[in-house]
Order: sequence, then C-alpha cells, then structure tokens
Amino acid sequence: MDKKKSDCRDDRDRRIVAQKILRGEMAEKDLREYLSDLPDCSENAETISVNIKER
Repeated sequence: MDKKKSDCRDDRDRRIVAQKILRGEMAEKDLREYLSDLPDCSENAETISVNIKER
C-alpha cells in the first residue's frame, strides 16, 4: 500500500495535525518540510496596545 504525501496546508489546527501523525496519515518529516518552506511574515506585523481596565 502506497501512502501519498500528505498535504499540510489544510491542517492548521495542531490537534488535527497531531492526530494525523499518530494515525500515520502524515509524517513528521513532511510537516517539518512544510513549516520550513513557509515565508517569514514577521516584518508585516503591527504593534498594538491594549488598555486593560481592572474592575
């Protein structure tokens, strides 16, 4: 039985990814490769300030 390479793009929830890895539907290696190929978008982040009122 051939396992096709799992596509990680649709699995954004860590719990689903963890379940797929445990079931053998996704390899940790494939997940690491996918994550390493993601672009670094940290330069697009904006700083926000939040004022928290205590009651």
